[in-house]
Amino acid sequence: AHRKAERDDSLLALDFEFRIRHKDGRVVWINHHCQPAYLQTGELAGRRICNCDITKAKEAELDRLQQENYFRYALQHAPGAIFLIDDQGIILLAEGKELDVMGFNRQDLIGRNLMEILTDQPVNLEMLKQALQGENLTASVFDPASQNYYDIYFQPLFFESLDFAGVLITASNISK
Repeated sequence: AHRKAERDDSLLALDFEFRIRHKDGRVVWINHHCQPAYLQTGELAGRRICNCDITKAKEAELDRLQQENYFRYALQHAPGAIFLIDDQGIILLAEGKELDVMGFNRQDLIGRNLMEILTDQPVNLEMLKQALQGENLTASVFDPASQNYYDIYFQPLFFESLDFAGVLITASNISK
């Protein structure tokens, strides 16, 4: 019996994006998709190619990325510290100039549980637990690591469905 050899189409398929300048001067983004086409015998006959204008989608993606970069820059240079935690206390975002003063490294915080970090700060830990129950809190606290006083705001966040999403925490140094 005749048996066809296994073929690896991934080596012949191409999918990439590029931009061209139209003769009227505007930039057009193209998605180029190319895949092998075979005869009934299994022999490679050529390639099937599709070029699609993806300019609107690509411009929207680039605008979103630029907005994210501006947002990230603003947060990184914000006075104070900003934390976003999920409904279990896991840190999703940690930004602001005050992080260094507080003795925190942004990369070391992301993915950690804030309750574990605050075990030696019972006042902050209790406020966090209350905020995780949906309570909006404001307090002035002393941070022993930085030897500074901070106004801390715990703002519970809710999804559109009104399910609890997490807590936004901002800390402003009031010692300066």
